[in-house]
Amino acid sequence: MIKPNEKIVHLINGLMALDCVDDKKDKQYIENAIYKSKKELNIQEIITAYHAKEYVRQYLEYLKSIK
Repeated sequence: MIKPNEKIVHLINGLMALDCVDDKKDKQYIENAIYKSKKELNIQEIITAYHAKEYVRQYLEYLKSIK
């Protein structure tokens, strides 16, 4: 079984949450969490998280379109 890197998953969740929030205070809180997550990851892991976030977004759009 593949064990996911929890720090990458945390970054992906933060990136997705940032797209869903409108409140400035909440956005700042999420941006701070993303910044802290990035400091703990190497560049390849950060790129992987951004790609994963985009794949999930595209998949959710696809699911909406087949209703």
